[in-house]
Amino acid sequence: MNLRTNLKLMAGRLIGPALTLYRKIPPSLRFPSKIIDFFCWLKGLVRLNLWIITGIEPGSDRNLVIGYAGMEKNKNYLADQLFHGAFTEQHAGRIWFWNGSDVLKKRGYTCSLMVTELMRVFFRRLKGRKAVFVPDWVDGNVDISDENTLYRKHKSLESDLRRVRKFELDYEITKDPRLVEEFYYQMYQPYILRVHRDRAFLLTHDCYLEKMKKGELLLIKKGEERIAGTVLFYAKKVAYLWILGAKEGDTDYVKEGAFGALFYYSIHHVKGKGFNEVNFGKTRAFLNNGIIQFKAKRGIRILESSRMGFSLEPLTELSHLSDFFIRNPFIFEDKTGLNGALFFAEDHVFSEKDLDWLAKNYFLAGLSKLFLYQFGRVNDAFQTMIPADYADKMFIRSVDTLLHPHSG
Repeated sequence: MNLRTNLKLMAGRLIGPALTLYRKIPPSLRFPSKIIDFFCWLKGLVRLNLWIITGIEPGSDRNLVIGYAGMEKNKNYLADQLFHGAFTEQHAGRIWFWNGSDVLKKRGYTCSLMVTELMRVFFRRLKGRKAVFVPDWVDGNVDISDENTLYRKHKSLESDLRRVRKFELDYEITKDPRLVEEFYYQMYQPYILRVHRDRAFLLTHDCYLEKMKKGELLLIKKGEERIAGTVLFYAKKVAYLWILGAKEGDTDYVKEGAFGALFYYSIHHVKGKGFNEVNFGKTRAFLNNGIIQFKAKRGIRILESSRMGFSLEPLTELSHLSDFFIRNPFIFEDKTGLNGALFFAEDHVFSEKDLDWLAKNYFLAGLSKLFLYQFGRVNDAFQTMIPADYADKMFIRSVDTLLHPHSG
C-alpha cells in the first residue's frame, strides 16, 4: 500500500471520529481552540456531498448526466447555468474530493462529466491534465483615471448615461440609519433572492451593518422614489461597489437602467473623491454569464480569482461533450494565469470578421490568453486570420490540447 493510500485511510479514520467525539462534549466544557474550527473547515474541504445531476441540454433533446461534488449552493448555480432549470438530481452520499470519478465508476453511475469543487492548490497536485480548473469567482477593477477615454472606449457606459437622462434618474449619498435598513430589507435581500433563488449567497444583516460603519449608500432616485442602491466602501486606492439591489426585487427597474445608473453615478462620485480605480465586485467565471458581460462592457480588468473552483473532468469521449462546452465558455487557470476558453464544432469555419468580434467581446482585459478550442482537426490557416492586435494573445487549438477523457 503506497503513502498516498495510507494518508487517505488515516484522514478518513481520524477526522470523522474526532469531530463526533468533540460534538458530544457539553459546550461549556469544550476546548475553545481555533484548532477545532480549523479541522471542521478542513473536513468541509476534503469530504464533499455528491450529487448525480441529469438534465436536458438547452437547444437539444440530449440527456447529460453529471457527477457533482461540493457545496449545495454552487451545485444549484452550476445546474441552473448548464440546464436552465430542466434537470433532476439525486444525492449520492459523501466522498473524498480526490476520488469522485472512481466512486462514480464503482457505483455504476454512467456520467459524462465529473465536477468537483476544490481548492486550487489541491487541483494542481492531484488532477493534472485530465481536468481543467475554473475558479468559483473572478474579480477586477475599472480604471477611471480618464473619464473621457473611458466613455469613448466603452459604449455601454454611454448607453448608461442615455438611460439616466431618458428616465431622469438621479442619485443621493447617505448613511441615514432608516435608509440603511430599508436598503437591506427592501432592495438588497429581495433582489438577491428573486434573481438567484436557491443559489443565493445572502449577506447577513450583522455583517452588512458592520461594513456600513465604514461605507456609504448610493441610492438611485426616479423623482422622489428610491428604486435601487449600492454600498460603497473604500480601501487604499480602490473604491468598491460592494452589494446592490432594486426596490422590492423588481427587475423592471433594472431594465429601465437603474443598475446602469448605479455604475455611472458610482464612477462619477468616487472619481470626485480622488479615486482612479473602482471595483465592481466578484463575478462567476463563465463567459456567457450576463453579469460578467455587463462588467466587461464597462471596462473591467480581471486581476485575481478565488482559491476555490470547479474541476471539470471529462469521463467520456470529448466529442460527446461538444454541445456542453460550446454552450458554456469559461475562464480557466493554469501555470500561465487566467485564460479564456471558447469552444467550436469540428466543422466551424472562422472568418476574419468572426475572429475580430470574438476578440473584442471575449478577450477580457487581464486575461493571459484567449483560446478558441475546436473539436476535431484544426485548420492552421485560421490562425493567420487572428487580428494583429491579438496575434500573441489569441490562439486556435484542438480541444484535446486542453482536456483528456478519464481513462479506466
